[in-house]
Amino acid sequence: MKTGFFKENSSQYYVLLLEGEEIARYTSVKEFVDEHAELLEKLQEAQDELLESYYRVPR
Repeated sequence: MKTGFFKENSSQYYVLLLEGEEIARYTSVKEFVDEHAELLEKLQEAQDELLESYYRVPR
């Protein structure tokens, strides 16, 4: 099964596939990169919050 980022020639969209399942569809590589960067930032923020929660002193 296909996994990866592909340009769909019939529609000119870029498609993100995971084991043959379409995960997302983009009109440009820039749109994909922008969304990826935004999601990585959100993931980092969530991980930072989780780490901070381990060190908080109960009041």
